[in-house]
Amino acid sequence: MDCELCQAPAGQLLHEDERLRVLLVDEAGYPGFCRVIWKAHVREMSDLSDEDRLHLLDWVQYTEAALRHILKPAKINLASLGNMVPHLHWHVIPRFEDDAHFPAPIWAAARRDGAVRHWPDLAGQLRSQLADAASHCWLNYQIQVTQVPDGLEGADLACYRFFAESGLAWPVDGVDADGRHWLALRRVDGNGASSVETLRLEAGSYRLVPGVPSYQATLLR
Repeated sequence: MDCELCQAPAGQLLHEDERLRVLLVDEAGYPGFCRVIWKAHVREMSDLSDEDRLHLLDWVQYTEAALRHILKPAKINLASLGNMVPHLHWHVIPRFEDDAHFPAPIWAAARRDGAVRHWPDLAGQLRSQLADAASHCWLNYQIQVTQVPDGLEGADLACYRFFAESGLAWPVDGVDADGRHWLALRRVDGNGASSVETLRLEAGSYRLVPGVPSYQATLLR
């Protein structure tokens, strides 16, 4: 099959498992440009099973979080196109207000000469961040809920009560632009079906706990 993403996709390998690989690609003017490439030759997200689709989107999210942590961009752009190469993959692109195209997509006409940026050993830093994905502890600390905020309902209320009543500490998965932390929890029922609950932690309702990831997080993910 004549497909460049099946044969030898270009870029520095950041992560690889049995289903996908994450590459740092050499895109002029855009340090940190990554691709998350599904290994099997499929065209669309809807060609994947629910489990595979969740796995792919998890790694798109992990890549985004690693780039935000290291590069501190103004924005992350996510794109899954594949018009020229119909092999499922996602672009994860850090954007800066002084890059050549901002705020337009990078495939539009350039608006200016972009600023030059350089991060020593960027690939190594990203590999280290992505390696933490296995433990789901991106920022190398944990949270412990100290109180349940008013006004919560549904899954958020259930998650807060669980954390507050258990007294356990849990790895942080990300941080919002306004500084709030959030957790993405995967639950698996008795039939093996999985679901994801996202919990954003309100200021004052938790404390940070330095330390390594706990085994409880593995049970949830």
